[in-house]
Amino acid sequence: MRSPSPARRRSPRVAGLAGLMVERRHTGSRRLCACSASLLLACAGALGAHAAELARPSDADLRAATASAASQQAAPLAAATAAASINPIDPTALLGELGQDGVCQRLAEAATTDGDAAAMAGAAVPPVSAAQAAAAGASSSGPAGAADAAPPRPAAAPVPHPALGFDAALGVPRRPFGKLIYQIARTYALNPLLVAAIAKVESDFNPRARSRKGAYGLMQVLPSTARRFGLPRKRDLLNPRKNLETASRYLRWLVDRFGDDPIRVLAAYNAGEGAVDRFGGVPPFSETRDYVQRIFGLLGFSVLLDAPATAPAAAAAAALAGVAGAR
Repeated sequence: MRSPSPARRRSPRVAGLAGLMVERRHTGSRRLCACSASLLLACAGALGAHAAELARPSDADLRAATASAASQQAAPLAAATAAASINPIDPTALLGELGQDGVCQRLAEAATTDGDAAAMAGAAVPPVSAAQAAAAGASSSGPAGAADAAPPRPAAAPVPHPALGFDAALGVPRRPFGKLIYQIARTYALNPLLVAAIAKVESDFNPRARSRKGAYGLMQVLPSTARRFGLPRKRDLLNPRKNLETASRYLRWLVDRFGDDPIRVLAAYNAGEGAVDRFGGVPPFSETRDYVQRIFGLLGFSVLLDAPATAPAAAAAAALAGVAGAR
């Protein structure tokens, strides 16, 4: 395109068109400059954010920095703790370097660190108050403390008791009717000395003895018991042999029922097997308890009976009424 001549350029119309074109060029340049400036600012902001992100420390860096700072702080603390374990800490010597507040803080941290290390090592003993110490002393002085302090006692040996079965080595009792007692005891597999002791306590070897309850003979057998064991006639109880045989049959039956327990066997012979069953052992009757102890004493043994068991009044009255009822 050809440029207008100078005269044409001076023309108002041409001048107006040229001015308009120049104005448009300037406007486009200004817009281009503004866009370029905005783009540059945006790029600068993005670059700044990326640089800030790159400059921010990572978690690993933070942990490393924390560990480094802790080690730097622990170094003078460890030195102060080691020095305190050797020589007493002089606060006035540290005031010039750390100040009073710094000294107090380090002393507190050193005490905490020492307590934690001792607890981890298992050597720290928690403080005990006066009340806890008194309670511990009271508990140690009790049965549990005594058991811990003293060695356990050996179990008590079983108390010997007279044999219930027959033994030829026991020999013939040196009593009235001794040979007869020995023969009958051997027949029913009973201890002849035990049979003789019962006859001594029951009747003092009197074949014609009779109790207030109606028991007859050497071993004081009731007629009802005699009928249970094959002796129907009452007068036969005055015969020493028949009386001893009937009493020995009953005694053998009690041994078979109560086993190797002479205390229950003798208590049942005196008070009846029903009373022993009701009370679970020796009935709480003074007559029966004395009876068992006397027979044990005649045989050369001692017996320690348990405390008498309690029972309802009706059961006790019925048992008392039946004392010697089975003999």
